[in-house]
Amino acid sequence: ELSRIYLDNTYCDPRFCQPPRADVAKAILRRLKKKWPCIVFISSYKLGKEELLLQLCRKLRTKLVVSEERCRGLAASGAVDDPAELERLVQRRSEDPAKWPEELLYRESLTGCIWLVSRANLRKAMLRASDSGAAAHGVQASGWAEQRRKSSELRPSFEDDEHCLVSDDGICSFSYSDHSSYLELVQFLQFLPAVPVTFLTPLRHVESEFSYDGHPGMFQLLEDTGVPSIRHYDQGASRDHYRPSGEVNLRRAPKRGHPEDRLEGSGVENGGG
Repeated sequence: ELSRIYLDNTYCDPRFCQPPRADVAKAILRRLKKKWPCIVFISSYKLGKEELLLQLCRKLRTKLVVSEERCRGLAASGAVDDPAELERLVQRRSEDPAKWPEELLYRESLTGCIWLVSRANLRKAMLRASDSGAAAHGVQASGWAEQRRKSSELRPSFEDDEHCLVSDDGICSFSYSDHSSYLELVQFLQFLPAVPVTFLTPLRHVESEFSYDGHPGMFQLLEDTGVPSIRHYDQGASRDHYRPSGEVNLRRAPKRGHPEDRLEGSGVENGGG
């Protein structure tokens, strides 16, 4: 019997209404085809976006350049069933592209590749490629693009659709993540029995590029799903918030302003980092 749900609350706020992952992946591919061949630097953490990376490699018929550690992560993720295909698609390279010889970067750009880098090194790699005369394109695929959409540092691309946002230095941001969006969280909780929920990530109190005040979203989730309570951690201590006992359970009586109305068109298969 289900007694408690532990929920990934990375994007637990109605502002995170990202489009379906499949649509964003197609938009990224359209953008890259216009620039191909080139070196595509994509920022990522130590895990995540395996499906997107491999899909781009297959569509562009190119290789994915990653570190040895990231290659082990790809193998463990199960994104590739055939070890032989993994060997064919992935090239292990531990060197930082920002420190690569200019001639080698230029040669790499002539045939094209997808090179995975950290977010901190993305702009450094782009600058190095520019200095070497290599054709390169920078991509940030993250759910945080929704947070940055209203920022003055990003603007819509005139070449593509609304999925692409471009910064002043030419880095393209797309709202794509393996984390669930707010709408997906609501749909997930409404599918399951109404039991208490525990957030996996402590709530933040500050609005920034990669952070937001998590309390409004938590209270909105209580209202939109009808779960009896949500527990979160604040400075090491757990705190529980309860839905008022007299409130109508929205599972049985959706009201005006329900997420499926507010977020209409954002899709079920949603990308949330």
